[in-house]
Amino acid sequence: MKIHDMLGDRILVDVIKDEGEAKTQGGIILPEIGSLSPRFWVGKIVNMGPGTLLPDGAMYKPNINIGDSVLVPKGGQELTLDGHEYRLYQMMEVICTLD
Repeated sequence: MKIHDMLGDRILVDVIKDEGEAKTQGGIILPEIGSLSPRFWVGKIVNMGPGTLLPDGAMYKPNINIGDSVLVPKGGQELTLDGHEYRLYQMMEVICTLD
């Protein structure tokens, strides 16, 4: 099964679930900071919706794109397509983009 179009402000992320330190393509290590802090995953956006519909009817277009590497909180909704596991997030859950 393939996803044709995502709706709203949702993004589909292919995450790297390394229980140790995460590392960006540029070599930046993203360690866990303290035992009370949330853990994060590095992932790549594989599909996304058009954005958020504002109360005035305008569409807020996000400043992220398909193919961007992102830092997301551990979690999201699990989705398995063709045997591959992805995570579904809302755009506002993306912490930052990575090089």
